[in-house]
Amino acid sequence: MADISKVNGVNIASISKIIGRTLANGDKVMGIVKPSAGTATTYLDEDFNSLSEGYGVAPTNWDNSTGMVVFGTTTSTRSWDIEAGTTPSSTTGPTADHDTSQGISGDGREGSGKYAYTEATSQFNKRFLFRTPGIDFSNSLANNTLKLYFWFHMYGSNMGKLGVAASVRPNSADDAYEPVSGVGFDDDDNGGLTLTFWDDASDDGSSTSSGVRISGQQQTAGHGSTATGAHWRLAVADLNALAGYGSTVYFYFYGKTGSQFRSDMAIDDVLIVGEE
Repeated sequence: MADISKVNGVNIASISKIIGRTLANGDKVMGIVKPSAGTATTYLDEDFNSLSEGYGVAPTNWDNSTGMVVFGTTTSTRSWDIEAGTTPSSTTGPTADHDTSQGISGDGREGSGKYAYTEATSQFNKRFLFRTPGIDFSNSLANNTLKLYFWFHMYGSNMGKLGVAASVRPNSADDAYEPVSGVGFDDDDNGGLTLTFWDDASDDGSSTSSGVRISGQQQTAGHGSTATGAHWRLAVADLNALAGYGSTVYFYFYGKTGSQFRSDMAIDDVLIVGEE
């Protein structure tokens, strides 16, 4: 069936009039209901800046402990670190955190706060899991506004992989507990949210890739560099399928380090927004 979610390239949700008649929420255009517009809502906004630096530190109601289930009987064996400035190892990691003031409409320039990262020194091929607090989407509108955003930095020649899962359990990202199909982890490479992420140094989102993992070195510079190639990049996941979901949902940031120490991947400025 042809895609009729748009008329002349305009999303039906954005159309205000047809043949001079003002459309109300719930009216139909070509058989498609015009979605209701609601109140902008922020479900989660975390920049890690209020935390102390160190291993295993977590914001309120987050979980950064080891032993949480990644998939099946496989558990996390290492916690994320909170850092400001460069990571301890050279030739891997960012120079500084993402500039929070840029928001999701800005660029990836460095700031002066803190971020979470996977310390890879002597932690090769380890699984790291970082869980958000539980979030209630029962009042969220299914009008394609519900999104997860975060900034990531993956500089290092031994870089591993990064993914995000959604689960109804506070201690498992396994697909057995996914709130909707496909958003829990099946294994190291499969399952989880589909991420659309900046994939070059243009610093404006003009080039993107999509997948359930961001794998391998992404930035072309880092650890002391101020070049555009060292800037943070934005990733977004569409959460529309979770709008109106009646149970608490948890999000798991999963990092698996590579085979050597140049695998300090980082996340910052995690944001979930939508409408109610």
